[in-house]
Amino acid sequence: MQIHRRTVVGLGRHSNAQRNITRRKAKIVRMLVIVFVTFGLSWLPLYVVGLRLSFASDEMEVTERTTLKTYVLPVAQWLGAANSAVNPFIYCYYSVMFRSAFRQVLSRAPRTTHATLPPQPRAVGDG
Repeated sequence: MQIHRRTVVGLGRHSNAQRNITRRKAKIVRMLVIVFVTFGLSWLPLYVVGLRLSFASDEMEVTERTTLKTYVLPVAQWLGAANSAVNPFIYCYYSVMFRSAFRQVLSRAPRTTHATLPPQPRAVGDG
């Protein structure tokens, strides 16, 4: 499957630059596959439990229904929501640019407001 094709002047088929582009594309595809698989595995339990409860016959035992609603459903909801917390770690692992930007955000010094700045000397003639 070919997603995108571009021609760059001076970029041969077997050049180092072409190999680097191919490696980057493969790494991005690998990252996207992992993100999609993680998403599916995180949300699948919630949908399975929801379908089981929705389409369960009246013959479903009370203990099974109670167990699903009391214990399994909250864990499945937490697992689905935890997917949002996992994605940044996947991006950090696969993307050097994301890692450096994330480090820059974490290490950025807090901004100072005008109220905390020392008083500025007044110019001559200011009243």
